[in-house]
Amino acid sequence: MRNPERVSLLPLLTGLVLLLALTLIGSMRFNSAEQREILDRTGNQLSAHASTAAAMVTVWTGVQRDAVAEMARYDMLRLLASEIAETDLPAALLRELGESPWTGQEHGRHSGLDARDRQALRDISPHAALIYRKFAEFVSRHDVAGATLLDRTLEPVILVGQGWQAETRTLLKQRRSEGLLSGDGMLPVRLQGERLLVDFYCPVTAPGYVSADGSPQGILLVSCDIGRLLEGIGQPSGMGYLGLLLETGGGLVQAIGMGERPSLNQVTLPAGFGQDMTPRDMVLPAIAGTRDCLVVGQPVPGTSWYAAVACRADSVRQEQDDRARRVWTVAGLLFLCLAGVLVWSYWWLGIRRERGEVRELKDLYATMSRQRCLLDTVLRAMHSALALVDGEGRIVYANTEFARLARCQGEVLHLMQVRHLPDYLARSLERHVEFVWRTGTEFSDQEDMMVEGKLVHLNVQCLPFGAEDGAPGSVVVVYRDITAHVEAEQRLATMLRQTVEAFTHAVEAVDPYLKGQSGLTGELAYHLAAWLGKDDPALESTLRTAASLSQVGMIRLPHELLTKAGPLTPEERLQMEKHVEYAVEALRGIDFGLPVLETIEQMHERMDGSGYPRKLQGGAICLPARILAVANTFCALMRPRSYRRRHDEPAALAILRERPFKYDQQVVDALAAFLQSAQGKEFVQTLQQ
Repeated sequence: MRNPERVSLLPLLTGLVLLLALTLIGSMRFNSAEQREILDRTGNQLSAHASTAAAMVTVWTGVQRDAVAEMARYDMLRLLASEIAETDLPAALLRELGESPWTGQEHGRHSGLDARDRQALRDISPHAALIYRKFAEFVSRHDVAGATLLDRTLEPVILVGQGWQAETRTLLKQRRSEGLLSGDGMLPVRLQGERLLVDFYCPVTAPGYVSADGSPQGILLVSCDIGRLLEGIGQPSGMGYLGLLLETGGGLVQAIGMGERPSLNQVTLPAGFGQDMTPRDMVLPAIAGTRDCLVVGQPVPGTSWYAAVACRADSVRQEQDDRARRVWTVAGLLFLCLAGVLVWSYWWLGIRRERGEVRELKDLYATMSRQRCLLDTVLRAMHSALALVDGEGRIVYANTEFARLARCQGEVLHLMQVRHLPDYLARSLERHVEFVWRTGTEFSDQEDMMVEGKLVHLNVQCLPFGAEDGAPGSVVVVYRDITAHVEAEQRLATMLRQTVEAFTHAVEAVDPYLKGQSGLTGELAYHLAAWLGKDDPALESTLRTAASLSQVGMIRLPHELLTKAGPLTPEERLQMEKHVEYAVEALRGIDFGLPVLETIEQMHERMDGSGYPRKLQGGAICLPARILAVANTFCALMRPRSYRRRHDEPAALAILRERPFKYDQQVVDALAAFLQSAQGKEFVQTLQQ
């Protein structure tokens, strides 16, 4: 019968779900990228056409502005405007002068004029006729709808073409109230019949020989048909795009376009329109048949217009939908293919795994049998005592060496309680096993044990062999006999101590004044380290060993130099200082396991750099050397020499505190405190003997 776990479909279902999720996520990300690519491409194309349209509109408006400004600077027009401004003649009468100059005959509206008005008519008439002809020529040459000269009251006095409307006067009055008629400008686009017109205006000032104040005498108004302009930007390409103008002003926005017929409709600008080249959704009635469009607009400098290019939003969305369908179709096919491969692979691997597991079980059984035999052989042959104690305190396994240590037969030890072992072994096992059970960590220690009346040094190692259910597991305990190693180390330590004592006696034999100096220095250094709070066995050994060997280099110095009565000369002092180099050279090959050599080399250095041999200073001098420097100097000062008497305590401390400080003042403070103690007083008495 097959194992149900082998044929479980959970891994297969999990793989299919993960594959489906990855396919969906990848398809969504790819589809999103495709949608963005279509929208970005459409935006770039619309932006390019909008920039071209904006350039065309900018050029067209610039040409019209320049033409209107040039006409407004025409001297005869300026003279006529100033003459009209100085009379009170009716605007209707003045309009007739352009079409039919006054002949002096009073008829119709000419009746009732006084002599002054008739003289004014006589003077203005030829100028009005000239300007009328000039306007007609201007309208014909520039292909505009009409040209109008307005007086100061914004009434038309010269009118050519079809551009003028009564509503225009209202807009101009509003511009005047806003102070916008002092310069040229343009009015909002308006629909007049079947024509879309925009009015350009420019103030007309009096000639310089008439008035020099430059105030407007009238307004030149030119109405331009923007139909051809819209036709030029209306179909920028054969891609179904539509060009139009959007005009803002007065809180309103109107769309200006041709479509099937000229139209002017109020629309709503989407947020952020014109700030970048991102296509915006916008409804364009009449122009695009009341459809949702994607629009990009480019502001036209100097106007309130946007040159916009639109395309039908449904065509872009249709392309996006087509692309999305292709993406999801490919994703579905890919998922089906991969799912088929996954199902086939799972089936094939399942069959192969079942066959492989049978072979592996056979191989594993054979391997475990061989390893068990090998392990039993190794455990029997190893020189360490090994036992496996279970969670109930029973010995599950013990090798031959453990049986020898317990003085029992191996068969008797099996499942024996630890407490039934000999006392010396039972106490050790119970203590170590209980510690491992409590902490769950490995344990290593060195232990001395009396076995059959003989002291045995053992290295104990305990390793947890935990149970999977969290209960206290077994503990592997290994006792390794290190008696020979410990005794060898003790012999080596004894030999090293005897060697140091031999060196010390050899130095003291050379110079009688150095007798006992090394031992006293080491003893004082030990006390100073304790008063500094440095309770470290390694530091104590370093100080005592370095103090004992610090004078070894004296052996190589001339005997007469060591026993000279009186101060040393500079040359003799330099020769004396070489004893440090001699000591380091003599001791370099010995492995002390401690910084003894470094301490000997630096104990004659001083904090201010005045010492020898390397002129070290401050923190560059190791702590043991700084302690020995104070201890050695104090012991030397408190003992007599051939060339001086010994110093008392205050004098010695004063020398140690001389500025600049040559000695570590923390160590000197520890020395002063130590000398006040009972141990210190006893040490001074020993030093003075």
